[in-house]
Amino acid sequence: MAPKEGDREVAHGSLSGESIEELAKEINELLQERHPKKIPGVSDELYQLPPFIPKVQAFSSSRASFRSNEKTLKATWSRLGDVLRICEFPNSQRISGERFITLRLDGSGFSKLTKRLSSAGVFSQGYSHDFAELMRYCCQSLMAKFSATCAYTQSDEMTLVIPAASVVRGEQQCHSHGGRVVKLCTLAAAHVTALFNYRLHALFADKGISMDEQQLAMFDCRLGSFATAEQAASLLLWRAADCGINGVSDAVYKSKLPGAKNVMRLGTSEKLQWLAQNQLLPLHAHQAYGSYFVRVKRVHEGMNPKTGEISKSLRSAIEEVPGVNVLRLAAEGKLFPSDDEEPT
Repeated sequence: MAPKEGDREVAHGSLSGESIEELAKEINELLQERHPKKIPGVSDELYQLPPFIPKVQAFSSSRASFRSNEKTLKATWSRLGDVLRICEFPNSQRISGERFITLRLDGSGFSKLTKRLSSAGVFSQGYSHDFAELMRYCCQSLMAKFSATCAYTQSDEMTLVIPAASVVRGEQQCHSHGGRVVKLCTLAAAHVTALFNYRLHALFADKGISMDEQQLAMFDCRLGSFATAEQAASLLLWRAADCGINGVSDAVYKSKLPGAKNVMRLGTSEKLQWLAQNQLLPLHAHQAYGSYFVRVKRVHEGMNPKTGEISKSLRSAIEEVPGVNVLRLAAEGKLFPSDDEEPT
């Protein structure tokens, strides 16, 4: 349960005094300034590496000087993660309408669950396209339910960014359900849990396999509160960075090739070289980069029911930005595609 207001002081900074405003800006600057690392034997066609951010290089927000030794010793992404986790402990039971919200969902005990489902023949051994499609479907459905601007999913997790509520005639509106933290978290977790199991049951039926309660999935959810869209999006970027590393490790582990266990102890660059040497690149796009969805406005053509005439209008739609590293999109300023123009 979320802490009551006054129970703890939140939460815009870590114990080292760094703020989410400062770190979100720093990450975006680094992504724009840096270039992907060059790995021998791993071309861009085989794997799209993100801009390389060295573990120990961390500048101050002025970009003019290094931080103290204590801060530079910790990886930039880890420092951001520390502050983001604090932002996921809001100091109020309600989030005010002018703030941006993130919902981060994780599968509970999915490592064991997916092994059971693979053993039962529901999911394939190695990378499972069926599992990936279940997660992608649930992510888009949750995005539609909460009117999120963007969402990212990979493996058994998903992250959504919900914009600030509208201002109507000069009055700030509330988030859905009054912005109640517990309500939003329980609804999100329940929605994905129910939908995932519904679709999973259909998958069992398609394959002629009986499903029991030991094969039911569960998701938890945590909520973050942010002052700006950039700060909220930094959580999505942090998860994309982490999931990219995990996706490469997952490919090595599930290859079951001789020597894979030893390769698991190596860094991401060495793992990618090993995958390339064993003709295992490129990976499936979802396994390599996850799936990223955005809300855009597109021209829709339909019939006016009163006049019978065909008319065009702008309507909200959820689109996938397919097969691309999300961190590259951020570096190129393309995290949010342009809307269509209003039809004349």
